[in-house]
Amino acid sequence: MSKKIKLKTWWKNNYDEPYCPRSVQRLARLGRILPRPIIENGRYMVLKGAKYIELDTKNERVKLEVNTNNVDIINLMSQF
Repeated sequence: MSKKIKLKTWWKNNYDEPYCPRSVQRLARLGRILPRPIIENGRYMVLKGAKYIELDTKNERVKLEVNTNNVDIINLMSQF
């Protein structure tokens, strides 16, 4: 099992970008770091091998529009 480290330490070990506590903690709360960090003694702790999951909002939006359009057409056709 991997060792738990502070969220700040994990960020500095994996990324060159400056550490911004609010941003990184927000990512933890939103579930964008997997496995999800947990709060121990008032601090976020994360497994050393955790990964940041980046979402592509443009592609997600396109997928939702396509699915919504298909569902609407099918629902409209089934009502008549």
